[in-house]
Amino acid sequence: MTTPQIFLFDDIAVAEADDLAFRDALRRFLVYQDQPTDRPFRRYGEQYSQQLIGAFRTLKTVPYVSAYSDQAGVSSFRTSDKGAKVGDPVYRYAHLWRIPEGAFPTAELMRAVCDDEDYMRINGRVLDEKQNFLSRVDWLPNEQAESASKRFLRLQRHIKPGAMGTYLFNLGALVPLFNLTGWHTLGTLQNITGALNTVLGFWHVEDNVTDPFDMESALAQIEEQYPSLVEAFENSDDAELRVLYGVPDYFIWPVLPI
Repeated sequence: MTTPQIFLFDDIAVAEADDLAFRDALRRFLVYQDQPTDRPFRRYGEQYSQQLIGAFRTLKTVPYVSAYSDQAGVSSFRTSDKGAKVGDPVYRYAHLWRIPEGAFPTAELMRAVCDDEDYMRINGRVLDEKQNFLSRVDWLPNEQAESASKRFLRLQRHIKPGAMGTYLFNLGALVPLFNLTGWHTLGTLQNITGALNTVLGFWHVEDNVTDPFDMESALAQIEEQYPSLVEAFENSDDAELRVLYGVPDYFIWPVLPI
């Protein structure tokens, strides 16, 4: 039996005033044996080989909404323990970690990071964050992001009960058609923790796509030839979240396929 590929998705909010300090702290943390690394947890032991395969930052500030939301994406409107209020300007970050077999976070690792000044310097700039473990949908395609890619769209959908299999099948059929319209998937993940029936995907968007949020235009082109496929895809979810990101300056590696 094949062991599923496990990933950790970290959704982070940082106040506008703390953004530069947050990025500087990440740059200091992403070092191992005096060299930049995308596997920084090895400083606590070689077995902790979690790899940061993608780091993303919103292209501009967005109104603060707590990461602690219900399944439909409706905020609980809590005030963060660091004083931020709903609507304050923040940058949202997304970190995607690949967790190799045997590198699953442990209580020992958590104790180590709490004693690490570099790690706690990062933590001190975070308003709030939400972490979930996910598994890759292995039979769906994924692509290496083009080196010049500057825009990545996070598409997160909560699928209706009973519709997951149909949704994933239709997504597989749609991916090569999306490619023709300038949208390329890094891969597809399904929640193990957090809201059930949730599918997360990242897409890198070509520069010739005028509106990187507007997947409807791509679907409209596809619908001319495959109307039933598009209809089934659009009707399979009951909530959707889209966030547009660039790549922050501390992430100096290629964004890897999931």
